[in-house]
Amino acid sequence: MGACGMTARSASAVAALIAANVGITSLSLTGNKDVAADGWTAIAHSLEHNTQINVLELHHNALEDAAACLIADALGRNTSVHTVDLEGNHIGDEAAERLQTALDVNATLRTIHLRNGNAISESLLADIERRTADRRRQSSASAS
Repeated sequence: MGACGMTARSASAVAALIAANVGITSLSLTGNKDVAADGWTAIAHSLEHNTQINVLELHHNALEDAAACLIADALGRNTSVHTVDLEGNHIGDEAAERLQTALDVNATLRTIHLRNGNAISESLLADIERRTADRRRQSSASAS
């Protein structure tokens, strides 16, 4: 559903599908820059209850900190998403700190793409990247 011209109304419809746990394991909503805050709010709330999505691609949506904080908070409560791409969203340190908090409470998160197209301080980026790399190594070691 990338770059499909989503609006807040269509985002709410997608949120209903997410909340219904209809078997979606990978969801790409990239390039939908016209979704208003209430659309991202609906998607964030639906992620809190989803148990099937593993990969979530939200890059290049112009989320900025407010919507990215909602997504980060939802990821703190979601137990299925292990990979999230938030590049190109003009996210700053506030949302990055919320993602750190999500990592504190949710061991499922193993990959968070943030480096390109955001305004996050290097120290925060480095911490998130280190923590997620450690998780991927631990996951690989336990799978062997």
